[in-house]
Amino acid sequence: MRMITAAIGEDSLVSISGSGAGFAAEHNAALLCVDLGGELSAPDVTFYCFAFDPYGLGKRIVSNNIYGIPGDSPAYRNGNKLYCPLPEALTATGELTVQVEAHWVENSVTKRIAKSGIFNLSFEPSVSGDDEVFEKDCSLSGRLQAVIAEAEGFGGTVSLCTPEQYAAMQYKNPRRFYLVGEGEQGDVEIPPEDPDIPDEGDDPPEESVAVTGIGLNKTSLNLTQGESETLIATVYPANADNKAVIWSSSAPLIAEVNSGGLVNALGAGNAVITATTAEGSFTANCSVAVAAASLPGLWQGSKTANGITANISGNRVTLNGTKNTQQSTGGGGYLTDNLMNLFDVPPVWQTFPAGTQIKIVVSNQSGSANCNPINAACVLRKTDNTILAGATWGTPTGTFNYTCTANTPVYGLLFYMQAGETVSNYAFDVEFWVNDVRRI
Repeated sequence: MRMITAAIGEDSLVSISGSGAGFAAEHNAALLCVDLGGELSAPDVTFYCFAFDPYGLGKRIVSNNIYGIPGDSPAYRNGNKLYCPLPEALTATGELTVQVEAHWVENSVTKRIAKSGIFNLSFEPSVSGDDEVFEKDCSLSGRLQAVIAEAEGFGGTVSLCTPEQYAAMQYKNPRRFYLVGEGEQGDVEIPPEDPDIPDEGDDPPEESVAVTGIGLNKTSLNLTQGESETLIATVYPANADNKAVIWSSSAPLIAEVNSGGLVNALGAGNAVITATTAEGSFTANCSVAVAAASLPGLWQGSKTANGITANISGNRVTLNGTKNTQQSTGGGGYLTDNLMNLFDVPPVWQTFPAGTQIKIVVSNQSGSANCNPINAACVLRKTDNTILAGATWGTPTGTFNYTCTANTPVYGLLFYMQAGETVSNYAFDVEFWVNDVRRI
């Protein structure tokens, strides 16, 4: 059998190579090998199909995913190559126009189609080979001949439709050929669009059932940060063909939802979860109220170390003393309640997910400090010891914002002093906000 290779490039253009003898009976059947390239070689393609024009008259015979599925017969896919027998019904005229289509399907709905360039193959009669073996391996020959002849009474194997009708088919029966006439119009019955309908010839076509609405098992949820619950969507009617649902949240930093309807409560506040049908865009809503969890805050009372005394009452911090050590690891005094001893390095205080908006407000400062103005007076420090936001001794008050670009573990809020630096009744109020919800 003659092997023909069609290589699809990055620009979807096709180059042809290959030669060899075909079959007897004055035709030149062949095996077409398509070397996929460009976007047609993407690993997430659902299936491929071929469009043939044996006469160059604009009449295309479209085979829908009979070709291109691994293990299919007579055509099949092996890695990045498609192998397709070309029987006499396609090659007898001596000229054949071919195009390859890649289809991306999600939830039984075609999302995207990419096409190769159109390429032409030429054939001449040959006198070698055995067409009986080929006919045994390629059961499509008889059906293709019927298509080309445009015979009446196609039965369950072939349907005539316009290009517009073919493109509008949401589901294209994988056991059916479509004869597509470019530019043709007319009252032509569109074949069944259910991909699971078997090719049984005389069975009556089944009508597709359109989506008419959607409902949720709950219209409201009350959750606490860290909790989750799954919403269940019901698409109407019960026998609708396309039951695909798209989930979304009006405030994903408060309540996020995944593709299965699982709602995760992330931050205190309110959000609306919406389920939308892929067909018809019908919607159903669930209002979600998320309460703040009992979260870490500031430690309360008094701690003294290295000559410095810190006192915290509510959200008011007061510092006194002279730092009497150069120990670098003990330079920072943490104010958050994961700290055991003043100036110790504490364990992780909190970890904030990507996208979290943090705000630190330092106000009502009083007293005096003789400290390096670039060092921290009240800042948020990450566990890699980088400073995210906050007040310095030189800028002791203000509103300081930071948005987490990735999961962010933090030690907590701290002040920093070097040996010999002093504070005298240095006091301030501190607020700590996460996603516009006050935590301290």
